[in-house]
Amino acid sequence: MSSSLARQVAITFDDGPVLDHSGLLDPVSRNQAILCALAAAEAPACYFVNLSSTSPAGVQALAQAWLRAGHSLGNHTASHCNLDNPDTPLDAFVHSIADCDLALRHLGQPPHYFRYPYLRHGEDPVRRQRVEAALAGMAYQIAPVTLDTSDWRLDQHLQNRLRSTPAPPLEAYRQHYLAHIQQRSHAYAGLSGQLLGRALPQILLLHHNLLNALFLADVLALLRAQGWQFISLEQALADPFYTAKAPPLLAGQSLLLAYCRAAHQPIDARLTDNGDWDIAALNAATTTALPALDQALLTSRQQNLGSVDVLFPVAPGRVLGQGEAG
Repeated sequence: MSSSLARQVAITFDDGPVLDHSGLLDPVSRNQAILCALAAAEAPACYFVNLSSTSPAGVQALAQAWLRAGHSLGNHTASHCNLDNPDTPLDAFVHSIADCDLALRHLGQPPHYFRYPYLRHGEDPVRRQRVEAALAGMAYQIAPVTLDTSDWRLDQHLQNRLRSTPAPPLEAYRQHYLAHIQQRSHAYAGLSGQLLGRALPQILLLHHNLLNALFLADVLALLRAQGWQFISLEQALADPFYTAKAPPLLAGQSLLLAYCRAAHQPIDARLTDNGDWDIAALNAATTTALPALDQALLTSRQQNLGSVDVLFPVAPGRVLGQGEAG
């Protein structure tokens, strides 16, 4: 694949870490599973965390594991507050940024990247400009999203299923999640070609949750099989597309969709439905658990958990080509 057509993607995660137990994997195991999947795929990642100066030691330890594994951490505010919520005082939002910044620095890595909770950049121009000034004062670069997913919807569905049964149909969730990733990655790659005439280094949004603890390895294998190369967030943001003045963003959506609207280009409805189509498909499918297959899947995930202190063998700034060894 030529460089002009090569598909590149930076992997990012939002939210957490949290100390709740999912019923299938405890917090440490969830964190390890995600890190192990990244290590096996030799994929650098940036994790946008919700940390504060008063976060429990266990939460800080989960975040620290990402730094030890060679990844980077970004600021997602301490409280995951919504800038567009009128009940969120502006001073409180700015303080939440500063509190997360302090917590990250205590972990030993001065953060460089910020991402708005819920991808809500501030509909009110006064509030937005105040926050942007605060971020500039702390030398942050805002990290947008181009390859948006609704993994959080599928994870919510799985969590709700766990409340009613200890043995959810894991293989069904795996298949539907992979179909969702395949559809989104294909659609956003198409938008890049449609708008720019080239392959944009994409920024993928996933979440730190049970769904990805179970199936991230499959997601990364799918992306690599589709020809995607894994790059760092820093490398992706070096593309001129990300430094140009962007059209107005709609809350919670991809930066590419903003350009589509500005150019009056058609948009696939599945890119704006927050996963409604995928949830409907999952509900309509046979969701009866397959005990042997589902248990084998869960067992394989549990057995693959190992030390994640030094599992990431590639410097985060390096591009990995298909089939390249670390």
